[in-house]
Amino acid sequence: MLKELEARMGVNDCFTFDRLRREGGEEYRLEPADYLAGLENMIELGFEQVEILSDTLRHTMSKADREELFSRLAGYRQENDISFSLHLPFWWTDIDNPDKRVRKGALEAIRRSIAIAEPAEPEQLVLHVFQNMEERAQGLVSDISVRQSFLKRVMEAASRSIAGITADLDKSRRLCLENLVKTDPDRLLELSRRHDTSLTYDVGHEFIRDENIKHYFQQHQRRIASLHIHNIKAGERLPDRPKTCQMQDHRPLEQGLIDYEEFLSFLADLSFSGSLITEVTGLKPASASAEYLKKLGLIGP
Repeated sequence: MLKELEARMGVNDCFTFDRLRREGGEEYRLEPADYLAGLENMIELGFEQVEILSDTLRHTMSKADREELFSRLAGYRQENDISFSLHLPFWWTDIDNPDKRVRKGALEAIRRSIAIAEPAEPEQLVLHVFQNMEERAQGLVSDISVRQSFLKRVMEAASRSIAGITADLDKSRRLCLENLVKTDPDRLLELSRRHDTSLTYDVGHEFIRDENIKHYFQQHQRRIASLHIHNIKAGERLPDRPKTCQMQDHRPLEQGLIDYEEFLSFLADLSFSGSLITEVTGLKPASASAEYLKKLGLIGP
């Protein structure tokens, strides 16, 4: 049993993915009342925090309905023992793009998402910094000096974007920079230090990148405000690299290559007290993950 782990156990609003998977025009629509019903399900499963996904909301709900939802969440937060975090937009938002015009549009989308969500008082604002620019440089630019010059421009573009976001916040530490599979963690840490932000540590992303998930946490734990936890499954073999499997992420916690009982014990030993967000894509994997956390004594009665 891991009851000594002081972290706040949460989940993303995974039910919005179920809505996106439905076929047929109006089926995609989500009303504020539907969203609140989804929150009730998350609370019944035993979760204490919900991470709101800006992108799925933008694709399932009108702007007016989103405004109404966040207004209602303000009261909902007061009436229930629940807190919120906000995953900022990352579909088509390249804040590290050296092209100022592209970056401007991305920043506008992020700022609108923060402004509309403020009534719910999200405790963490999770940001994907490096989307495709870093990967493109590694894959397309063979000349090392040219690649380094390009990555320097990417870093400066990302830094300007983060400065613009934090300038609007009451506390820069509310912004949490998230590691991705193909993100250099040293670059992320440099930006976090430069702008005094927090980090969101995605355990599954780091497992795919390096597998040494404890080392990353130990290196950066003083800045880590929240974790994304999900499991990894080995998928099909890559045709050009028969000994290498594609990795499938965002699996239920008990179903995959990561031993979460052992990792959560590790967090308890280090007295981690931030947020642990189970990051899955639907109610079924959320329910399976909740049952696993109940077995460990981390949620529920």
